[in-house]
Amino acid sequence: MLRFLLAALLALPLSANAATLIVQDGLLYGANDVDVDGTLFDVRFENGTCSEFYNGCDELSDIPLNAYSAVSALIGQVLIDGPLGLFDAFPKLANICVSNRAACIFSMPFVDQYYSTLGLIEFYNAPELPNPDWYLDPWGNETAASGGYPGISPETPVNLKWTLSSERVTQVPLPATALLLMAGLGVLGGLRRRNAH
Repeated sequence: MLRFLLAALLALPLSANAATLIVQDGLLYGANDVDVDGTLFDVRFENGTCSEFYNGCDELSDIPLNAYSAVSALIGQVLIDGPLGLFDAFPKLANICVSNRAACIFSMPFVDQYYSTLGLIEFYNAPELPNPDWYLDPWGNETAASGGYPGISPETPVNLKWTLSSERVTQVPLPATALLLMAGLGVLGGLRRRNAH
């Protein structure tokens, strides 16, 4: 019995920090608690303008996160295939992509460090291509000197709305708690063994 409990305890993750997908009627509307560089964000798939979603979109500080990291987190944690849906294999299951053309295009502003302005980053998944996968537009890479579409206006259309999660910071694993639980189980096992003799 004790071996079973210890094996079950060791099989549990020491921290659980997965994005919670928002799915309704089979369509993906966004996610809560997406880990972007150690900070948790909520993302919604909505059509709007940069100024509507990002505090006016007229200052570099209006963009609350690194867009390239946000895209990576979105692809790795949200646009995935799982029990709630095949959102990687069938990107049109994202609510903003249902009536889109062949590719599902996501867009958000980013801080262009080279030009000290805001730019637009886009990425897409085109399952009709010979090698379907997520692609980042070559002009959308934040490390490129061109910096994407520099100088976007506050009225530029975007469809990814990122906000800080109420949790804000990624949960830190607490191995001491697991060790304390294992020590307590060990003491209980020892007492049980002692009482059995």
